[in-house]
Amino acid sequence: GILVAIWALNRDKGISTLNNIAVLLLLVLCLVMLKAIMGQGTIKPIDSTISIGLALELCIVMPLSWVPLISDYTMSGKSLQGSFLGSFVGYFVGSSFMFIIGLLFALYTGLSDPVSSINSLNLGYAALLIVILSTVTTTFLDVYSAVMSTLNLSPTINRTNLILLFSALGTLLALFFPMEQYQNFLYMIGSLFAPAFSVIIADYFLYRADRSGHIFNLPGLIAIVVGIATYYLVLGLDLVIGSTIPSMLVTVLVYAAARSIYAALAPAHLTRDTL
Repeated sequence: GILVAIWALNRDKGISTLNNIAVLLLLVLCLVMLKAIMGQGTIKPIDSTISIGLALELCIVMPLSWVPLISDYTMSGKSLQGSFLGSFVGYFVGSSFMFIIGLLFALYTGLSDPVSSINSLNLGYAALLIVILSTVTTTFLDVYSAVMSTLNLSPTINRTNLILLFSALGTLLALFFPMEQYQNFLYMIGSLFAPAFSVIIADYFLYRADRSGHIFNLPGLIAIVVGIATYYLVLGLDLVIGSTIPSMLVTVLVYAAARSIYAALAPAHLTRDTL
């Protein structure tokens, strides 16, 4: 928690250089870990209780959970193309590499628990550094984004105090949140972010609507609620395509219908200002 706060407090004071060094060091340590994994010998059988649909859903939710942060982290980009390519390629390559390591962990150690898998390699301080660096270099983005979102609502709040507050809250959650519920926490993120950003995507690409000056979107809220309900309904069905894709499709369709109904029933001055 202290390291995360320091990272976030120095976000605009050259910490990006230190962050790049930390990421490179993390890459080297992960390569060391990969070599250790491959030296485990033969592939071992592993019992898995997760279905293909739920596994796919977790793979979708992981990048989806970072969507709210992307604008905070790319707003300083020198160009639109560079910001897009840097974010896309960086996340795609990094995530794919980590997914591959996780798969090899399970196959060569026969363990589904990542902590037990790392301990089985006897990497010592290297394993500890991997955990610390991977946590700090990503978690400080959560704090930074939370601060930026709060400042958007109330620009007069002291930024340093917000960083300390959110760092402390994150530390408390890490200490007391039951880790066995982390998978359900990811599902909750998916259920909220998938419908919410479906509305945002529809506004931007389909309706070309600029909502920067609006704080309320009734058709959008209706669509989001239906999208959340759809997410959990499909999650219970355990479809092979996961829950995010059906939820997003339903949200967009409901949003289109809600916009049409709202435009037909609401007074003209309201629809002009809100649609």
